[in-house]
Amino acid sequence: MYAPQLPGFVHDTDKPWNLDDYVKWVYQYTKLHRLNHITVVGHSNGGRIGIKLAIKYPTLVDRLILVSTGGIRSSSSWRRKLLKVIAKLGNRLLDALRLGTCKRAIRKLFYRIIREPDYEEASQILKQTMIYIIDEDISPLFKDITQPTTLIWGTEDKLTPPWTGKKMHEMITGSNIVWVSGAGHGLPFTHPEKLLDLVIKEVPIN
Repeated sequence: MYAPQLPGFVHDTDKPWNLDDYVKWVYQYTKLHRLNHITVVGHSNGGRIGIKLAIKYPTLVDRLILVSTGGIRSSSSWRRKLLKVIAKLGNRLLDALRLGTCKRAIRKLFYRIIREPDYEEASQILKQTMIYIIDEDISPLFKDITQPTTLIWGTEDKLTPPWTGKKMHEMITGSNIVWVSGAGHGLPFTHPEKLLDLVIKEVPIN
């Protein structure tokens, strides 16, 4: 099992990355480690990367396991618009409102409201990277997935709501979906043993 540390989220990058940049990096990672016929387990944005990797390199990826994966535009597009505004204006907006020492508390509340708490601590480059990733609608690609695909979704996911999981399931031919009762978007962190059991069941042992 390999768990690559994606650039930007662990180590800084010199510029904002988009999904295609990450696909290229992951492909190079598999070549470095001489990996073939892999099963990709991707959570959230990791699932987006996995989808594009599987389509671009179908002989490399044998199977997809997508956990609370984004990629479908929803009515929560207001979140993306607000993220763009805050990324562009930064502190200038809060300064203009003369909020003084209250800025940090208000910024934290803002990110909590739009359900992007990780965004608060991100660098400006990573913030733009997150916008690039969130802003890309990859749903037109679902029809091109040829690998066996399993979706694992939390019933209480507010960031990628259950309806998006159902829609993805409908759009990926031959896929199946497993629901984890009571889990939210942080399923891998709140239900790690349950997720591991599900992954082990889905990955064929040679």
